[in-house]
Amino acid sequence: MADVVIVTPNPAIDVTYRVDDQTPGETHRVREISRRPGGKGINVARGLEALGHSTMSVLPLGGASGAWISDALTDLGLAHSITAIDGLTRTTVTVTDDASHPTVFTEAGPIVAASEWDALIADTARLLTGARMLIISGSLPPAADTTIVSTLVARARDAGVPVLVDASGDALLAAAAAGADVVKPNQQELLEATHAGSPDEAITQLLDSGARTVVVSRGVDGLIATTTVATAVPAATALATATAAAPASATATPAAAIATTVPARATAFSATAAVTAAAVTTAIEPGTHSFAVPAISGVHGNPTGAGDAATAGLAAALLDGLSLEDALRWAAALGAAAVLRPVAGEVDIDAFHRFLRPTPIATSPGTSSPDSHSAPDSHSSTPDSSSAHDSYAAPGSNATPESSSAPDSPSTPESHPAPRHPLRPSH
Repeated sequence: MADVVIVTPNPAIDVTYRVDDQTPGETHRVREISRRPGGKGINVARGLEALGHSTMSVLPLGGASGAWISDALTDLGLAHSITAIDGLTRTTVTVTDDASHPTVFTEAGPIVAASEWDALIADTARLLTGARMLIISGSLPPAADTTIVSTLVARARDAGVPVLVDASGDALLAAAAAGADVVKPNQQELLEATHAGSPDEAITQLLDSGARTVVVSRGVDGLIATTTVATAVPAATALATATAAAPASATATPAAAIATTVPARATAFSATAAVTAAAVTTAIEPGTHSFAVPAISGVHGNPTGAGDAATAGLAAALLDGLSLEDALRWAAALGAAAVLRPVAGEVDIDAFHRFLRPTPIATSPGTSSPDSHSAPDSHSSTPDSSSAHDSYAAPGSNATPESSSAPDSPSTPESHPAPRHPLRPSH
């Protein structure tokens, strides 16, 4: 039985070529090559496993490439459940060097039949028994209906399992409308999906649609989370009550409905007590709270997969019962730790601990520490890749690998007190 069930709708073989210097139109000698099982959800699973959380990946796989991914996941020790499809699982290619932004080529992916999606949804629903979280991460393959996402969210709500969705476009809108507990776009994805005139307007749109918490990666401005969920009670209690009160078929969970079922507002679905008033900003609209963290600067390496690691850090912190503000710090730290590794899906755990030094929380959703500098969010450039400038500044701290030699602070995973309530709602 896994802590987290992760659906990757469009997995891939991730091929990384390392060359001396990328020059369009020229022939390049490949100095290093790696092949890994990929897709955003698989990268998230690897990050969660690195932080001690068991995962079960649900994957539509087909052809020789799909069989290769399954074998590779087995070799990595990652539990997975396969929905067999007639189509051929795709391949993505990333070209990196020491000077340029990585170049990523992503195949669209196979056509998945409606009956195959039905089988994947049924498999996911079965695996949710005993799980503490469902994560849906990555793009949908061609011709896939976004009702796949909303149906998966509904199945999780039927099971009383919180849902985190990292998606873009219509899939992001479908997740919010279905009442996902957390949606996590980057700022570009947020604006493109909602067609809003500003991030605040876009966040409001997703909350009004039904999402309970919106986490946005904002590049140089770090990470922001805006929530309508209760803060003064452990969120395991808040979510259990709110999920039970709202029908799975509902397309939205108004803040007023949550307010009638729990006595106060809380952070996402973390299991700790209320965040201090100094860390809370009332913004966007009445009844919501926003939290922001600044950005880690001076981290250089391969940013492919950093956004997926950030999703894993966010999820792990919430599973461990931390507040939403600390979950943002974990997201930032693990995203930066991924940049220090040569290929997507790996993280530098020692660096992750160093990055978790306490940092001031911004006093408003639009502010960050003045000396934080970051690249655009890591997964905005392609439908299912996570690339940013090679000088990556992940949201969350101002520490760098070179300057973070002090012992781990009380923010490290080992030193946090155990959550007072389990995350998984009781039945």
